[in-house]
Amino acid sequence: MTANGRGRIRRSMLFVPGNNPSMIQTCPIYGADSIILDLEDSVAVSQKDAARRLVVHAILELDFGGAEIAVRINSPLTEEGQKDIETLMEAAPSVFVVPKVESAEEILDLDSKLSAVPIGLLPILETPKGVLHGEEIASSCPRVWALSFGAEDYATAMGVERTRAGRELFTARSLVAMQAKASGVAALDTVFADVNDEEGLRNDTKEAISLGFEGKYAISPRQVGIINDLFTPQPAEIEKAKQILETYRSGVERGIGAIALDGRMIDAPVVQRAERVLALAQAAGLLGGGME
Repeated sequence: MTANGRGRIRRSMLFVPGNNPSMIQTCPIYGADSIILDLEDSVAVSQKDAARRLVVHAILELDFGGAEIAVRINSPLTEEGQKDIETLMEAAPSVFVVPKVESAEEILDLDSKLSAVPIGLLPILETPKGVLHGEEIASSCPRVWALSFGAEDYATAMGVERTRAGRELFTARSLVAMQAKASGVAALDTVFADVNDEEGLRNDTKEAISLGFEGKYAISPRQVGIINDLFTPQPAEIEKAKQILETYRSGVERGIGAIALDGRMIDAPVVQRAERVLALAQAAGLLGGGME
């Protein structure tokens, strides 16, 4: 299994209940970079078998446009999770979103079960133990394409109330973002639970960006546009990124090792950030025909 899914843009990842056929059919129109067909929390135990069949049918038969198709399975440590894995391997979605991961061994065991089936893994860290083992989980195998944080279960495990300001989550969110970056994978942020609070979603997303997250889960189509907008670079950022890359390439062609733009040195991290800005701009359709 290669790590070729690690570079994919995932500004917004929209959860869609796996037992809701009408929402599954319409979800591509909302513009999420990834669609997560959910078999875990949004599906009652009595409906899980039917949801699995519906999700397999949807993956094999529906056109989701350019969106990445992911499935949130139940924990592989549970009977329902084992059924999810066995049922979905043939349909082969792009990604399994794996809840409540607490150790690298869980990921390695799942990697072994998937064998040669090309399905990437996005572990969600939702417990204190999981958060503390984030780096080893993210580094456990190339199939791990990103690391994500799950706030609701984390708050429950900590015995604290999740607040609008989110102070109780700051340390855990920061650790997950840091562990993802240390392992060379993307960091994806938790959901914002109040679908009627747009200002709160904006503030929460800005906080996620400031901590180093590269995308965020959404639980309502109404949240997708806000999240995409905030993770999409503004025109001034795009123009600056172009200038940086042009200046850097010019320096390389002339054999200049140290080069500056507007008095600021352009080194490898600056170039990488500029490339990331243009990749995001391209994903958002802001660069016309291709990467510039």
